[in-house]
Amino acid sequence: MDATGASGASSRSAWAGVALILLATALVYSGSFDGDFVSDDLSAVRDNVLLQELSWANLAGIFQAFDDSNYIPLKVLSLAVDRALFGHGVAGYHAMNLVYHLGCVLLVYTLWVRLRFSTWAACLATSIWALHPVQVESVAWISERKNVLSTLFLLGAFHLWIRYSRSRRHRALALIYLLYGCALLCKMTTMVLPALCLAYEWTYAEKRPLRDQWPLLPMLVLGAVVAVVTLTGSPLPTVFHGGSATVTWLTSSTVVFAYLAKLILPVGLSPVYLVHLRSSLLDPAVLSSVLALIAITAMSIRLLLLRRKAAFWIGWFFISLSPMLNIIPFPSLMQDRYLYVPLIGAVGVIAWVSQRLPVAWRRGVAVVSLVLIVVYGVLSFRQVEVWSDATTHLVAVEKQVAFPIPDRAYREEGDADYLRAVQAASERTPDSAVLLNNLARRLVIANRPDEALPLIRLALEKDDSIPEAWFNLGRLAMLARRPADAIDALERARELDGRYFYTHLNLARVYLEQRQLTAARASLAMCERLRPTVTSYWVAETSALARLEAELGQE
Repeated sequence: MDATGASGASSRSAWAGVALILLATALVYSGSFDGDFVSDDLSAVRDNVLLQELSWANLAGIFQAFDDSNYIPLKVLSLAVDRALFGHGVAGYHAMNLVYHLGCVLLVYTLWVRLRFSTWAACLATSIWALHPVQVESVAWISERKNVLSTLFLLGAFHLWIRYSRSRRHRALALIYLLYGCALLCKMTTMVLPALCLAYEWTYAEKRPLRDQWPLLPMLVLGAVVAVVTLTGSPLPTVFHGGSATVTWLTSSTVVFAYLAKLILPVGLSPVYLVHLRSSLLDPAVLSSVLALIAITAMSIRLLLLRRKAAFWIGWFFISLSPMLNIIPFPSLMQDRYLYVPLIGAVGVIAWVSQRLPVAWRRGVAVVSLVLIVVYGVLSFRQVEVWSDATTHLVAVEKQVAFPIPDRAYREEGDADYLRAVQAASERTPDSAVLLNNLARRLVIANRPDEALPLIRLALEKDDSIPEAWFNLGRLAMLARRPADAIDALERARELDGRYFYTHLNLARVYLEQRQLTAARASLAMCERLRPTVTSYWVAETSALARLEAELGQE
């Protein structure tokens, strides 16, 4: 066979491998097509009036509205198109999420081929990236459409940047800027693209002077504009975890290594993670994390001098992960979906190493890799149910996190479907104190407090260290007009976790009712300390305290 024939056969073999990866990925996610709307899907998709029809009024609303705290109109527009094409069922949304993910898989594979990885290494890395369980949240959760869609635009723009870098033909820049703008309008954190392009220039491309990187400036401007629009227009306040930037950033240093652990051993994945806040650099977890990050930085600098291409993939991981580490704070400290783009860098390191292995080793490595990929696929197949079945999702969330009764929740109408789902979740896990507490919470919201009380007591019999359960017991005592019991329960909740604003607010209310002014004043002081810029929450209580103090003074 001549060289051309050999090359053609190799190419056909490579694309056959890619087709197999795409088929395996589709099979893993096929279980989501007959699923449910879960979590944010209920408000952001199922009940979103902007998705009802593709009218000019709704289009204008899509480009004016925020999705929770995010300005991501293209993601919402894509969901509106799905509604128009597929109707109100979930299958169309899930199918399109999968299509976007498969598009990303193709772009990831061609990225590694374009950067001169061997076919074997590129297929190995693509398989891991496509089938890794941490990707499930991004692909199988309808509301996380922004992740797969923004990554599709991001990777498209990066491919074009590589082409531009090699040819320096400026006509490609307009399309790069267009794709980058689309990525930003799907998810603000794609603003890392200029940094990824610069990292490519320093590693894979020739070392050009900074003045030759002027095409990155418009990208920086685009990213800054979208960031300003998002941060200034968001209806939700920007609040650091623990009320402190220091606490947030020290905690995030430990999150980096929690992510690395999930990448290596993706078990115990959850829709939510309870991340313990860290407030001191001398905390062993923080100190070890910071020292490890310093060591990784030093190693990356050394690689940049000796093995620049390996340094690029480490850089990709940390550059794309950095916006997810609460440098600018947002509500969650850790989520699987935050690894969707960074995983490209982590797997890129594996691909870079694998293609440098001796040929004699490759068969053994291939066998081990195949087993690993099959295991990842099976884990992902099981994890898909968490993001496509309402009851399974509730079990996963509410087994992990105990919830307090929202303030004045007893005046709200409960969601009957949600209540039934929580009841089913509790029946499937009858020994979970957290689930018992959460079921009681939903019963209170449904205006059934008498049914809630024995469940909370049973939850505390199983585990009396849950502050939310003590808080809920205190709220029920307040509803039943038993102030002494309410004080006992709320004080216990405060002892277990003194950071919850509403514990102190409700204590202030009960103490005021009992005319215990010193205790009421201390509770209100804690309210102000926890929410120093928000006074409307406790203005009535502050006024009541002033009236009582004046009344007692007159006596």
